[in-house]
Amino acid sequence: MDIERGIRVAVDTGKVILGSNKTIQAIKLGKGELVVLAANAPKTLKDDVETYAKLSDIPVYTFDGSSVDLGSICGKP
Repeated sequence: MDIERGIRVAVDTGKVILGSNKTIQAIKLGKGELVVLAANAPKTLKDDVETYAKLSDIPVYTFDGSSVDLGSICGKP
């Protein structure tokens, strides 16, 4: 299964948190199994997410496309 299809399936099941602020809150609470970041995410956001994810033992995947591409896969503008 390719990553785009996997993301779409996860979004369709409703087990996805979208947005940087809610994602960071969830990571801090240790909730989640995987974080997907767009390749063009701001460096400060990447640093924060990677730091909190490492503390919570949650893997971080960097999506090769832009945030617009990732949003369209998720069905969001």
